[in-house]
Amino acid sequence: MIIGIVKKLTLDKSRFKQGEIVGNIKCFINSYGMEENDINIQRPSQPLSDATLVNQLILNDHYLVIRVIKCENLAISSVDLNNVNINVWVKWDGMVNKTDTVTKTTSPFFYQNLYYPIRLVDKKELTNEHLIRNVLPIDLISKGDICFEVHNNNEIYSTILGIFELPFADIFNYGTEDFRSLAEENTKSTSQYNDYKDYNQFGSGRMDPSVDNYDDYYVKKYKTIVYKNTLELMYSKVHLKALNKENIHTKKESTISVEAFVIPPLPENLVFMKEEKVQNSSIIYKSMSKRWEKDFSKFNDTYNQWFPKAIKNRKFPCISRNDFDNNYYPLCSFVTSINLPAQVSTPGKDTAINQR
Repeated sequence: MIIGIVKKLTLDKSRFKQGEIVGNIKCFINSYGMEENDINIQRPSQPLSDATLVNQLILNDHYLVIRVIKCENLAISSVDLNNVNINVWVKWDGMVNKTDTVTKTTSPFFYQNLYYPIRLVDKKELTNEHLIRNVLPIDLISKGDICFEVHNNNEIYSTILGIFELPFADIFNYGTEDFRSLAEENTKSTSQYNDYKDYNQFGSGRMDPSVDNYDDYYVKKYKTIVYKNTLELMYSKVHLKALNKENIHTKKESTISVEAFVIPPLPENLVFMKEEKVQNSSIIYKSMSKRWEKDFSKFNDTYNQWFPKAIKNRKFPCISRNDFDNNYYPLCSFVTSINLPAQVSTPGKDTAINQR
């Protein structure tokens, strides 16, 4: 952030102007002797995360825009709302953006846009029809799902209140056409370019570099596919049950309302194949469990004959219900690796000497 004085110098005193400028400055590095027409290849880097401003986005690039609207009925373990500091982390393609923090409420409103540059293997995927049909969908899906994490932050640690993973293909499979811009909706412009025309009015979706008013490009409306939905968060009820502090919040579903769209729009002939619905694995596991119980009952009878004092009617279930999605899974699927903290790890050399 910089604050400075800007002056327009002229010999005519009546045309002399002076003003104050506040904002960020974008600078370009030019080596000595480099011509203007030379391609200045920048070092690859992650874009600015939650501090990203609209005017810092690169023109002519495609962006996935995630608009986080609100969360409702978040399951908070603490009764004291003074310790509630909610923000949303959105992860996609190895990038993490965070919303502003809203305090003292379990139903925060954000209305904030988060931007993710769409990095493709080859730019020809946007123009070549064969690549659009066969390569572009795979390239986009391979970047992973859009992960929403709702956090409750304090000075010591951050608690995840809920998670939802949105497949990228759902934006195009279940979205509807609407008009959107890169900037927030409350931004208006009187420019002649801020109309509801197709985004390719300058050809191939590229912007006219001869126009000086770049702000109009950020508020310009694009006709694009917009995904709007209220998503039910997972894990929030389980968090409270683990703490034995379940309260009235768990009687309602914890949700997050979001929008997702791409600007400028991706090619119209881009098609994502809808995944075929497979049989619920929970039903399969239940049927296998019945077979296991039937075989185990025979084993239990034989065991009791050899050991009459053993416990009668013992049960060793092979499946269990997962509180995250209320489906049944085999017990082996619950085994996961953990990172032991330092205080319970293998004692070091000094600790071993003291124990002796």
